[in-house]
Amino acid sequence: MLFHPSVWCSVNDDELDEIEVSALQALKRLLPNEPGILLAVSGGLDSVVLLEIFSRLQQCHRWTSPIVVAHLNHGLRGDAAKADADLVLEEAARRSFIAEIRTLEANELHEQSRGSLEESARQQRYQFLIDTAQKYHLAAVATAHQASDQAETILHNLFRGTGITGLRGMPEHRNLAEGVLLVRPLLAWTRDELQHYASMRSLRYCHDESNQDSRFTRNRIRNEILPLLRQTMNPQIDAALNRLGAQTGELVDCLDSLADDLLNRSSLELSSSSCRLQRLILAAAPAGLLRHMFVRLWIQLHWPRQQMTARHWHQLADAAQSHDASFTLPGAIQLQTDGSLLRLVRR
Repeated sequence: MLFHPSVWCSVNDDELDEIEVSALQALKRLLPNEPGILLAVSGGLDSVVLLEIFSRLQQCHRWTSPIVVAHLNHGLRGDAAKADADLVLEEAARRSFIAEIRTLEANELHEQSRGSLEESARQQRYQFLIDTAQKYHLAAVATAHQASDQAETILHNLFRGTGITGLRGMPEHRNLAEGVLLVRPLLAWTRDELQHYASMRSLRYCHDESNQDSRFTRNRIRNEILPLLRQTMNPQIDAALNRLGAQTGELVDCLDSLADDLLNRSSLELSSSSCRLQRLILAAAPAGLLRHMFVRLWIQLHWPRQQMTARHWHQLADAAQSHDASFTLPGAIQLQTDGSLLRLVRR
């Protein structure tokens, strides 16, 4: 069955808590129509708050589109993970939400991790969310990422050697798949504020002991590095990192627009296997904009970026200044310039 979006109805904000009003405003901004939404619920504090907020919005806002709850058991924590899944089922049923639960086999994640269990878990989680949203024909997936998560993400990206895009942290929305939008309506609120909301509403939630495991980089940032920075450098470091992310996001949006315009003006041919660009138009652009344009090109053509490094993006920008460049990039992508043309072919 295909669920058709309905137009947002008016609501009396006096019926809603401040966090609920904020989430509603974010949803209206990100989703012009009221769509069916999939809620990613782990059973922890943040996601149970998200579940309660959507339940309240449905009651007070006369929400007519479907809400589905999704929970993935990664198969890493045995009985504790099963208890999380049971709580999610109970809380979803209490609010009359459909719940979709998936459990991975005990060693499945380890076998697919290729050295990074965190990254493998993240990939599996998002693929599960995409599959579930498409199964129920839902246009949006909502996660419970909040401002404290954002500070951790920006710091994590910085430690890994990120470029400017990584300094924006998590965007408020992004495309997960064709027709599926990921939204983060709680990014304006800290973990302590969500804790206060949960206490006021006497919400039940799980405590994941793996969040204390210092083998995971994010846990070390959350439990060791950020507390040290608050104590010794800046008590408001979380807010400072969030401001940095917001300001960087605005700059990246401007850079995206300029890069897309440059790509459109210089393009002669664009396909998944090859593209031809007018080199002389590219040569007149600043090197930083050229590098960003090539990143946007890779995204648009769905070319692999995992093995692309800063050196490769610099190579591409330099090639725009040369009339006889030729080299091969990761993913078997061959670059060649010939006079006024720059050609990229994926073999």
